[in-house]
Amino acid sequence: MELKWGGLQSLLKGWGRVDDGYQLYVHTLTFGKIIDHEKRLDANNKKVKEISYVGITGRSWLKRLDEHIAKIRKGTGYLFHQAVNKSLSNRDMVYSFELFDINLSFEEAMYLEEMLVDGWSTLAPHGFNMIPGGFRGISELSKRRLLKKNDTNLYGQDLLDKRNETISKFIDRELKKGNSNSLISDWWSDDDNYWRIMESHSKRLNKAQVNKIWALYAKGLSLDQIKEQVGALNERQVKGVLDEKYYKRQ
Repeated sequence: MELKWGGLQSLLKGWGRVDDGYQLYVHTLTFGKIIDHEKRLDANNKKVKEISYVGITGRSWLKRLDEHIAKIRKGTGYLFHQAVNKSLSNRDMVYSFELFDINLSFEEAMYLEEMLVDGWSTLAPHGFNMIPGGFRGISELSKRRLLKKNDTNLYGQDLLDKRNETISKFIDRELKKGNSNSLISDWWSDDDNYWRIMESHSKRLNKAQVNKIWALYAKGLSLDQIKEQVGALNERQVKGVLDEKYYKRQ
């Protein structure tokens, strides 16, 4: 399935211009067809899985959505982008892109984002947000020394851009190393999510290869022999599995 979308922007009397101030948006993936909308149940009376991502921007929310769509097509390491990309072949998927609030001050937007990420449980592993919302998320990045002291002095859209850039660079760097992302360590602890991300990169080992490495190692084969039989890139990649440094032992 190819991802296509068309933005619908509501006109609300008395709300002012949509592009004045900061905007809060919510993106939701619904994995199934909801029959009972009040209880969110499918035709088999089972709860339909719905997972959301909450964000804010001082620019047009449709421009920000364009950026998200571009990253989905590119296949970046963001949980939201990966999930959409992987779900395109699923049946009965619903993708909801909603403008939730407008005309906010920067402080109001940050407070509301923090409140919704907490209140709606959109922080991974329950949702697609990779850090807490608002200023608490900025504080979390600072604690991990991912933001420099000068960065925390930024304000408004400059701070939001720096936050997005910091998370993106961190994810790319960690995934290229084969490391799990410590920003979402709880999410990575789920085996299905872990292998979905690990196997999304052509140069990383898949679950079957990792299992085979352990089986061959138990038989006493050398690193070079294991590398050849498994199809690993090099002996270092095999050793990374045996050291349990980059890959989970099954």
